[in-house]
Amino acid sequence: MQARVSSHFAPRAASAREALLEALDSDRYLALLTGLDQCFSGPAAVLAEQAAGAVLPPAVRRARRRVRRRAQRAGRAPAGQQRETALHETRKAVKDARYAAEAARPAGGRKTRRLARRMKKLQAALGNHHDAVAARDAARARKRLRRLGVRRRHWTAENKPDTGWPSLTATECTVAELVSQGSTNQQAADQMFVSMHTVAFHLRQIFRKLGISSRVELTRIALQERPDVDEDHKVT
Repeated sequence: MQARVSSHFAPRAASAREALLEALDSDRYLALLTGLDQCFSGPAAVLAEQAAGAVLPPAVRRARRRVRRRAQRAGRAPAGQQRETALHETRKAVKDARYAAEAARPAGGRKTRRLARRMKKLQAALGNHHDAVAARDAARARKRLRRLGVRRRHWTAENKPDTGWPSLTATECTVAELVSQGSTNQQAADQMFVSMHTVAFHLRQIFRKLGISSRVELTRIALQERPDVDEDHKVT
């Protein structure tokens, strides 16, 4: 089994290594190194010598303004995928603002602590919204599959296990199969007619149920559970 997994990922590893070496020889990487040198000798080094109370609060304010701009952008976005993407970007900005405020609490005082609490609550609310959208997209995917004549066995609430391969839902099985074939989240989303964020949500659920943390482990388990998958991991 280990040999099969290794042979499956060996070409990808070789290709990634070649791409990495090419990137390290690129002008872009040399520019990055030059920028880092300037960082240690430029304004950033001067900021590092300043008091936290003078540097951190402005950084928190910038993070808060970024949240406001992205939230306004999400409010103006048309309903559908554009708005969901904008809300996802807002959620990332909220997370950054929360961590910035939490890091600055010793120097920022009461207002910074209050902002950190608010950002934490807003991050949770946006996360719940994202999960709800993922569940909706999963239901739409199942409906489209049914129209195409695809039927899968469904476990009832009474006999469905909590962990292991049998605990996966039909949609999670589809995601697991596509990922074990080497599909990226975006490629899997395109094949399932859902958003990339929905695939990421299901992948987290799969990892939790299987007690794993990587795609390599998922591929190994999929090969064990799906003997009908051939050497190229093609689902027929």
